[in-house]
Amino acid sequence: MASNQSTSDAKALVTIFDNLETAKQAVEKLHDAGFPTEKIELVTHSIEEEAPEVTTPKVHETTATSMVDNAAKWSGLGAATGLLAAVFAPFPGVGLAMIFMGGLTGAVVGGIAGLQHSLDDDSVDLPSLKEYQQLVKDGESLVVVLGSHDEVMRAEGIIKHTYDLASHIHKLHGHEFHEHPSRE
Repeated sequence: MASNQSTSDAKALVTIFDNLETAKQAVEKLHDAGFPTEKIELVTHSIEEEAPEVTTPKVHETTATSMVDNAAKWSGLGAATGLLAAVFAPFPGVGLAMIFMGGLTGAVVGGIAGLQHSLDDDSVDLPSLKEYQQLVKDGESLVVVLGSHDEVMRAEGIIKHTYDLASHIHKLHGHEFHEHPSRE
């Protein structure tokens, strides 16, 4: 599948279907809407061979890792603030309590910030290339559409009424993603 997009604007819409017939219907709808054959790929055997443009990052961020990382970062900041306040505390017990409460408050705030990050950043909790390959081995079919952001959004709109399990937009050669949850 070739694309004449600039790599900074090139995107791939990867849509997962639970059966080949529905995936074929999506491809037909895209063709009927004017998408050229060279921009559409039906993956039924191997994503590496049939859609080599789609790559995923080696390290995937999940909601849990986002929460833990942010909680740790904010906990350290809270503890440092508590330590600074403890220096000026009149009694040692109050100082220790300030350090503990600062760390605890920071961890809670960080956890919330991590959760918010995972909701706002569409690159969190996306399938890896290996997971896509496993889906294909398990009998699911993938429809990959290449184009600009506007083109892949248009493609998604065209096939949105075709039952799919999920779809994701990948920025080609930049490892940036955003997810569009499945629609029923």
